[in-house]
Amino acid sequence: MKEINAFIADYKSSGLYKDMYDRWIRGGDLTMPEIEKPKNPTMKLVMGTSGLNEPMNYFPPGGKAFSSGTKG
Repeated sequence: MKEINAFIADYKSSGLYKDMYDRWIRGGDLTMPEIEKPKNPTMKLVMGTSGLNEPMNYFPPGGKAFSSGTKG
């Protein structure tokens, strides 16, 4: 849990959280950003989601179905 809390603190302080919030909750630029995979990960976090709400699955304005595994 300590590592997860450290990650959350880091992504909030780096501005990543604000970017994600603005994109998915406030409806900013809906283009999926390129996210570099870690070169030497030290841990793996597995989580489940529900496709009922953004940002996991949604229809962008005038667009096709989109999910977190699909490039916009």
